[in-house]
Amino acid sequence: KRQSTRAERLKLLDVQFQTEVDKLQAEISRAQQGREKINKRLVMMLGSEAVQIKVIKDALNQERFQLVRKNGIVAKNLSDGERTAIAFSYFLTKLQELAPEDFKDTIVYIDDPISSLDANHIFQITAAIRSIFFKQKDKNSPWETTCKQLFVSTHNFEFFNLLREIKPNNPGKGAMLFMIKKIAENISTFENMPSSLVR
Repeated sequence: KRQSTRAERLKLLDVQFQTEVDKLQAEISRAQQGREKINKRLVMMLGSEAVQIKVIKDALNQERFQLVRKNGIVAKNLSDGERTAIAFSYFLTKLQELAPEDFKDTIVYIDDPISSLDANHIFQITAAIRSIFFKQKDKNSPWETTCKQLFVSTHNFEFFNLLREIKPNNPGKGAMLFMIKKIAENISTFENMPSSLVR
C-alpha cells in the first residue's frame, strides 16, 4: 500500500516536472515557442484546451508539431471549427515571426477566418485581428494598420459588422468596402459595397 501511494505521488511529481521541462525547453526551442503561442491562441479561440499542439522529435531528430487532445491522446477527426482555429492560429503566429519593419511592408489577405466557427468564436477572431493588425496612438486617435495593407473577406454579416467597428486611418473614407457579386454561374463582379450595407 505504501509503495502504491508513493507511486501515485511520483506520477504527480512527474507531471509537475514535465510542465517545468516544457517551460525550460520553450525558452531554448523555437518550435516550443511557436507551440506556446499557438496553444494560447487556440485556448482563446476554442475556449478550452480541447486541442493543443505538442512538439515531438521525428526519426531525423527534428522537432515537429503534433495535435493532441486534453488527455494527451493524438487528436484525430478534428471538427471543421477546430481545423479553422488551428490553421488561423498558426497563420497569425507565423506572421508575428516577421521583423516589425518587414511586417510594415506586408500585404495580408484573410479569407473568412470564422468559417465553420460558431457565433461565440467570432468575437475572439475579431479581437485577434484587431490586436495584431491595428493599433491606436491613444484612445481617441483613429486605428492604423500595423501591416502595409489588410484585406479581409467574409460572407458572415455579424463578423463584417464587428470588423467595421475598427476604423482604420484612410482620410475621409475609413475602411474601403467592396462586394463580390455573382452575376452568372461562372461570372462574378467586384464592385463597391451598396450604401445600405456600408451604413
